[in-house]
Order: sequence, then C-alpha cells, then structure tokens
Amino acid sequence: MNDISDIGKQLVEHSLEADAFSAHRGMMDELFPFIFEASKRMSLRAIGRWLQSEHKISVSPNTLARAMRNAEKYWIQILEELEPSVRIVARAHDASPTHVLSSPDVIWSLEAETPTLTEVGEDIGDSYWDYKNAMTAIKVFWSQMPPAALAECLCYVGKVIEDGNDKGTDEEGEKHEGTDERKDG
Repeated sequence: MNDISDIGKQLVEHSLEADAFSAHRGMMDELFPFIFEASKRMSLRAIGRWLQSEHKISVSPNTLARAMRNAEKYWIQILEELEPSVRIVARAHDASPTHVLSSPDVIWSLEAETPTLTEVGEDIGDSYWDYKNAMTAIKVFWSQMPPAALAECLCYVGKVIEDGNDKGTDEEGEKHEGTDERKDG
C-alpha cells in the first residue's frame, strides 16, 4: 500500500508541475461560446490543436464533439447564470425579462431610465449595487459573446427565462410575489 501511496504523491506532484493542463468542466463551460463560433470556420480537431499549441490547454476532439452535440446544455447554463441579473433589471424597470434580453439597444435604453430600486423593507444601498452589478453582467453578456454564439444562445431564452415580472396578480387581482422555480416537463 505504501508503494501506491508514493506513486499517488508523485502523480500529484507531476500534475502540479506540468506545463499543460486538461480542460476541466468549468473551462469548457466558459470556452463553449467561443468554440461554437470558431467551429463555424475550423474543425474541432483544429480547435483542439490551437488550444494546445497556443495556450497549453488539452481538449480532445471527442470532448469538443460531445460539447457541440450537447450545445443546448451550455446555452441554458449561460442563461441560468444570467437570469438573476435579468430579473433584477426587469423588476427595476417594470419590464419583462425577455424584453431585457431582446436586443443590446434595450439594455442601453433601460440604463438611461430611472429605475425603481427598492421594495418595502429593502436597503437602498443593497438595491443600488444589485442593480448596477446586474446591469454590468448583462452588458458583459452582450459585449463578450461572439455573434453567432449570441444568436444561438438567445434561441433558448424562452426555456430558461419565463416572460412576466417577478410580481403578478392572481385571478382576484391581488398582488403577489412570483417564484424562480421552473416547472420541469
């Protein structure tokens, strides 16, 4: 058992010293929109070779092909990460969440308007920073996503972000808070 332990320790030491590393799950999540865009002009094998030669990131062609086959998973994940920001901005401007993501021009025009930042019992400072951070997250989404990837990603907005505000009215006209829970199915 001691020999196996030594081998394991050496393996870990070697992995720390290696000048190349394999793409882990988080990296593929972040690189996916760019891989998607590049795949319009390059083979997945060429993308993998470029990542290895230029950035010492090892991604097998099989991993890239699997990611491209499961593209919906990546688009939904991107939108799920953006959803809280979209809801904050939508609520502050009494707009639907899908409207907030309908075009980059919408976010710029909403930013020029005065938002409603507080709910009863909320701290204005927290609301302000939540709003500013949400607005920044949406602007980064619009500015850093490659064009073809952005167009494809926006096709999945309806699967992640339901239209309507967080506040609504029930059949009797009573105001109530909505939930962020999604119905599976």
